[in-house]
Amino acid sequence: MRSKGYLMTEMLLCVFALSILMSLCLHGIRFNENVYYTFPDRYLRLQSESMLTAQFRDESVPEIGYEMHFNGSGNVNLAKELHFPFGDHVKKIIVELGGGRLVFR
Repeated sequence: MRSKGYLMTEMLLCVFALSILMSLCLHGIRFNENVYYTFPDRYLRLQSESMLTAQFRDESVPEIGYEMHFNGSGNVNLAKELHFPFGDHVKKIIVELGGGRLVFR
C-alpha cells in the first residue's frame, strides 16, 4: 500500500526551489549598515596597495557614490564627508586630505 506522504526527493526539490527564490529576493536588498563597516577596510586596503606598488590607485564605491584616488605615496586627493543611512539616523565618515585619515561621527 502506498503512503500519502512526500518522498525525500520531493522534499529536497522543494527546499532547493525555496532556497533559490530566497537568494534571488535577498540579492536585491542593500544593507547600508554593512557598507558603513566595510568601507574602512576597502579604503585602507587600497591605500596600502598604492604605497606598496608606488602607483596611482583608484576604486569606486557605488553604494555611496564615492571614488577613492590615491597617489603612489598613499595620499588621498579628495577629501569628503560620506553619509551612511543607519535606520532613523545618519552616520558619517570624514576622509581628510593628505594622509587620508578617517574620522568617524
